[in-house]
Amino acid sequence: MARVFEEIPMIRCRVDDFPGTKPDEFWKHNRDNYLKFHEILIQAFPTYVLGVIPRHTTDDDLKFLGALSEVEIALHGINHDERFMNEFREHQTQADIEFEIRNAVMRIPFHSRKMPFSYIPPHNVLDFKTINALKNCNISRIHTGPGTELEMIDYAEKLGLDVIDSRGALFYGRTDEMMERGCFPVIKQVSDISDVNLTLHWTWEMNIGLDSLRTFVGKLLENS
Repeated sequence: MARVFEEIPMIRCRVDDFPGTKPDEFWKHNRDNYLKFHEILIQAFPTYVLGVIPRHTTDDDLKFLGALSEVEIALHGINHDERFMNEFREHQTQADIEFEIRNAVMRIPFHSRKMPFSYIPPHNVLDFKTINALKNCNISRIHTGPGTELEMIDYAEKLGLDVIDSRGALFYGRTDEMMERGCFPVIKQVSDISDVNLTLHWTWEMNIGLDSLRTFVGKLLENS
């Protein structure tokens, strides 16, 4: 099956939550199942951005991702603590945030041989301190979405950061829900004139069964 979008770089895919956000679900959110997800997704996308959570990612995980040429590793926060919308707490200074980001940025290429240049904020929530810290840590791109205040996007762009925004029920979410809402004609129409930035969460796809992703990818290929 031929890959879609190799000639259309304006259609991109971002995937969140590697290896997962809930340790009690790591029995199903693991490398073996992620690889099944990956092998389906790359039928449509020759490359994609993967949000990696350092707290839950082992050195062996990073070596595993380093061997996948289709994967661009992005920082997906540090801890992705589901109790909080903002990854970094109010009491943390910009220096505190920089310290955590810099340590993660140094660790990832050591084991994966891939340098992370992108940041995906958990829950898409950013503040001024975090944006400043990212800039100082040489992160050049931020992926935003539902939950990101437009003021934060404007501020990041003024600092010279590249912002890739993904939001809307047809471009962000679970594949079954996106298909039910009729995403494909809109993706095709928008991609003729503008960037389309799709966001999936591999854990969500695993939870509903990968047949939905399989169907989604098949329909993308049909509509290419």
